[in-house]
Amino acid sequence: MDKAPQQLDRQQETTLAAQIIPKEKFDSNLISGATRGINWFKSTSPYGYNIAQCVSAAIKEVRRSNELGAVFWAHQVAISGIQAEKFLWELIRVHSIEECGLANPLAITVVSDAMTLYFDLPDRDDRRYAVLAFAITYLARSKKTRYSNELFQQVAYQLREGNLRLEMPDYAIDLHLPEGRRLGRGLVHYLTEASVLSDEDSSLPTEPRNWLMNWARQKEQKGA
Repeated sequence: MDKAPQQLDRQQETTLAAQIIPKEKFDSNLISGATRGINWFKSTSPYGYNIAQCVSAAIKEVRRSNELGAVFWAHQVAISGIQAEKFLWELIRVHSIEECGLANPLAITVVSDAMTLYFDLPDRDDRRYAVLAFAITYLARSKKTRYSNELFQQVAYQLREGNLRLEMPDYAIDLHLPEGRRLGRGLVHYLTEASVLSDEDSSLPTEPRNWLMNWARQKEQKGA
C-alpha cells in the first residue's frame, strides 16, 4: 500500500530505530545469528514500512536495475537499527553471488569491501548510507546471472529426490589417493590425466610442464 511521506528528523529516526531493537541487545559481530531471532515480518522502519517487505523490495529492485527504488528500500532497512543493518548486508552479499555470480565475479569483493567500510564508520553517519547506496547501485548496474545458483538447486533437488547419482571418474583416482598409488599412478599420470585443463589459456607458455613431464618420466623409468 502506498504511504504518504512521513517527515522525521535524524533524532526521531534514531529514537524509532532504537524502539525496534534496544541498543543493549546489539551484537558486536558484523553478521550475527541473533538476526534470526527477530521477527522482521512484524517489525517496521521509522517511516512505518514493514522491514521484511523492504528487504524483499530492495532485492527485487536491484534485480530489475531500478536504482532509485533499490536505494530507497535498502535505506529503510539501514535506518531501522543495527540488527536490521546486519541482516540487510548479509542478504546483499549473498545476492552478489546468487544473482551477479559468474557474470560479475568481482561483485562479492566490491560488496564485502563496502560492508567493511560501512561498519567502520560511526553509527548513524550519513557516509554509511552513501556507502550502502554505492553498493546497491553497483549491484543494480551489474551484469547478472543466476546460473551457478540454479545449477546448485538442480543438483540439490535431484539428489534429495534420488534422481541424481554420478560414477566416480577414473581420472580422479590419482597419486593423492591410496587407490591411485596402489594402481601405480604417479606424476606422469597426474600430468597427463588428472591435471588436464579444459579451456586452458593457450597464450601462456608450457615449457615448465614439458620439463616436469620429461623429469617425471625419467624418475618413473629409474624406479621401474
